[in-house]
Amino acid sequence: MGVVREAANRRVDLRKRIQVMGTMIDGILYFDIETKKLAHEVGGWENIAGMGISVATSYDSGTGEFNSFEESEISGLVEQILGAGLVVGYNQLRFDYRVLSAYSNADFWALPNFDMLAAVKATLGHRLKLDHIVKATLRTKKTGDGTQAVQWFRNGEIERVIEYCMNDTKVTRELFAHGCKKGYMDYYDTQHAHWPTVRIDTRHWRETVEYLASSAKGVESEPIEGTKRYLEVVREGV
Repeated sequence: MGVVREAANRRVDLRKRIQVMGTMIDGILYFDIETKKLAHEVGGWENIAGMGISVATSYDSGTGEFNSFEESEISGLVEQILGAGLVVGYNQLRFDYRVLSAYSNADFWALPNFDMLAAVKATLGHRLKLDHIVKATLRTKKTGDGTQAVQWFRNGEIERVIEYCMNDTKVTRELFAHGCKKGYMDYYDTQHAHWPTVRIDTRHWRETVEYLASSAKGVESEPIEGTKRYLEVVREGV
């Protein structure tokens, strides 16, 4: 397992931002997974569990550390996920957890999960590629894609796969911070000429993650409308 500690002056500690709402969320974990195979090589998207893990990366807000895991070390990632106060990802409910299910019998879906893809769908009514949001909101871009990562793995370029996966974990964390702090994200609408920028309302995100973390501790409360929409999308399977 590789560990990288982020410099203190660059740390984005969302626990402090969410604490002002009255509930402290200890240990927000962000993670991403890259696979060894593509969907068509395992018989389609219904067989995601057979795609195998090449590498995974995570960021723990409690320790300020980025971690990388190769397939033989995945139990370390599972331990982090199960111990987190909140798990944040982009499509972890529909994709990453199904890949992980081949390595663990844990019920990842029962954890306090904030899946940004589900949150986006709850607001817009449709799914978006991560890169379309990253480019418009953070003014940067992903360093590759899943197909390239599989090819790099097969070429033995494992460090390149780790770097790509780590970058996805970083932008996931940055997008979550942006959405919670500023109340919006942007994306490029590729269905129209010139790719106009469209705004996504994320003002309910802070209340939603507080609700998720509190519910995991057995604290009952009435979810706000935005949280209800998120929960409905999650129940429908994203």
